[in-house]
Amino acid sequence: MASQIKLLIFPAVVIFILSIFSQNIYSQPYIQQYDGINFALPSGNSYAPFNGGQNNARIQFVDIDGDNDLDLFSYDADTSLYYYINTGNSQVPQYKLVTTRFQDLRFENWFYFADIDNDGDMDLFTGGPLQSVSYFKNTGNAFSPQYVLEIEELRSSGDTVIYSEANCVPIFCDIDNDGDLDFFTGQSLGTITFYENTGTANNFILTFRSDIWQNLLIISPALNNRHGANSLEFVDIDNDNDYDLFWGDLFSKGIYFIRNDGTASEPNVVIADSIYPRNSPYSSLGYNSTRFTDIDNDGDMDMFISVLYLSQNDNNFTFYRNDGSAGNPVFNRVTDNFLLSVDAGAAAIHFLKTSTMTGIRT
Repeated sequence: MASQIKLLIFPAVVIFILSIFSQNIYSQPYIQQYDGINFALPSGNSYAPFNGGQNNARIQFVDIDGDNDLDLFSYDADTSLYYYINTGNSQVPQYKLVTTRFQDLRFENWFYFADIDNDGDMDLFTGGPLQSVSYFKNTGNAFSPQYVLEIEELRSSGDTVIYSEANCVPIFCDIDNDGDLDFFTGQSLGTITFYENTGTANNFILTFRSDIWQNLLIISPALNNRHGANSLEFVDIDNDNDYDLFWGDLFSKGIYFIRNDGTASEPNVVIADSIYPRNSPYSSLGYNSTRFTDIDNDGDMDMFISVLYLSQNDNNFTFYRNDGSAGNPVFNRVTDNFLLSVDAGAAAIHFLKTSTMTGIRT
């Protein structure tokens, strides 16, 4: 009888001990870190080894903390807004991932920072419910922003909901040189919808003007002449004081350069090239989104490209340095992995191995 009691007690004790042990393991206050271990890649040290890589990311460079250098935001395929602070300076940027969900903001599809009320800090527009447009007002300041949802579904002056297709990347730009920001959003038809800001720099009012702005129609030759979603970027690339347009198309492996042959107040755009830049053409699996910014503070615009095509989940954040001038750019390709992410693919299994060498190599 005693031996039977021992057999019953023994498994109960083991279960009790395992229960305590597992609780101690899983109750630890683990905090996710995005850096802290040196990762040396063939092209340099990784800025953000644990950011999970870039997957179909919409990007924008903006000085969000008022320290006169450009920080980086990225809206990834996981529907999170990543914030990278520039810990370098305006000439030599270095990026550290601060959070994968900036201020815990929740939105859909796209984002764009713009000082829409002319108060010296950046407000935020995003994709809203059912492909509408949401407006987050910055109630903080240029050094310490604080975003509050002001309008969930933005409406035009005609009291109709403003829509922006889910797969398109829209933009704000003062296209008519009247001191306020107008709104442009693409359509999968291969056209652009244009809302003019008929308010003021301090009080914006968006008025529908056209759903085929400047009669632009992009039909890409790839895949039997198709038109699709598009990504828009306005920049004065030739330093003639008006805005030119760069267009990434869902079915194009390259970039369209659409030159403004008009003026700052009366644009007249023409499709100048579908291969860009000519000296070092960019090509991917498809759907390229461009962003231009003076990343090294040398007075000309450099070019960044993120690939929005779902199948290209590496080598998809390209940096072209402008080695020419503001009026005559010469773009040289520096890297296809700007953040030097340690990204082995979606199905990869990672492990760490001890080494006598300094740091860890991948």
